[in-house]
Amino acid sequence: MILASCEENDCVLDTFSGSGITLRVVCQQLNRHCTGIELNPGYIVLTKKRLEQPFSGFDNIDQRMERIPNDLNDTQIRNEYLDNHKIWFLKYHADMINSFKHEHERKYGDKNIKLELFDDV
Repeated sequence: MILASCEENDCVLDTFSGSGITLRVVCQQLNRHCTGIELNPGYIVLTKKRLEQPFSGFDNIDQRMERIPNDLNDTQIRNEYLDNHKIWFLKYHADMINSFKHEHERKYGDKNIKLELFDDV
């Protein structure tokens, strides 16, 4: 949602920042400024600790992001999907590229796969 709704260096307001996922994982890594509001002092302490640690990669990945839809038989629609998936997911999860490519090849075989999409991730 952050990538889709604002540009780099924009400011995001997280009014229920909880443990700081939006601040730490999203805004910090995607070059967004973020203001978090949280009432629970324990969450504030946790967020501060997280923000002090160097980022070494995303620590929570929704496994559904690896899935390739079954209805991408039209080459143009599939390539549009791949373009978007590259921008919104694979760019930030480079360790998932090989499994994503494998799943794509398994589902669509040699149906004009646009593999060059993955070359500059």
